[in-house]
Amino acid sequence: PWLWESYLWVVFQENNLGFKHPDNTTGEDAICLFQRENKKDSEIEITEGDARSKKYPDFYKPKGDKNSQIAIEIWDAKFKGYKLDKSMKREDIHQIITYMHIQQDLSNKKVPSAGVVFPLVDTESGCRELGTLMGGGIIYKWGLQVENSSKYTNFDDYKSKMKINEGVFIASKRFDTV
Repeated sequence: PWLWESYLWVVFQENNLGFKHPDNTTGEDAICLFQRENKKDSEIEITEGDARSKKYPDFYKPKGDKNSQIAIEIWDAKFKGYKLDKSMKREDIHQIITYMHIQQDLSNKKVPSAGVVFPLVDTESGCRELGTLMGGGIIYKWGLQVENSSKYTNFDDYKSKMKINEGVFIASKRFDTV
């Protein structure tokens, strides 16, 4: 799974999509679960700097300023064999909803769009809306067609085909963010 996430990060950077890629090893670009310091969880004090209050979506696009901690788009990389026309696992939907909820812009009650991004085998890249949540925000599934490398005898041919697939993948995400 980390290799898929790393590959996507390269694709997103090469296409200047403006995403952040939080690093849970350094704590960089984490999003905070709590609004204020000194929230109590039973008998345990949790503060903003506490690792328990930090969450690490795989990718998010900050609102306005690139240093903003408010996201307008959130994507979680999944290496699970999802299909565009099939449902997602419940725990993945719950994870996405959690990210959407804690990243809503409280100044205007806007909820970010979010979803999973996953590899597709033998299916063209695409983006599909899963649905609009009752409290706001839309969940998406975004798939990138990954070629079977055994079909290629030359790595440059494989790489060229993947660049084409990446272009289709990026172009398939045709929705406005908040």
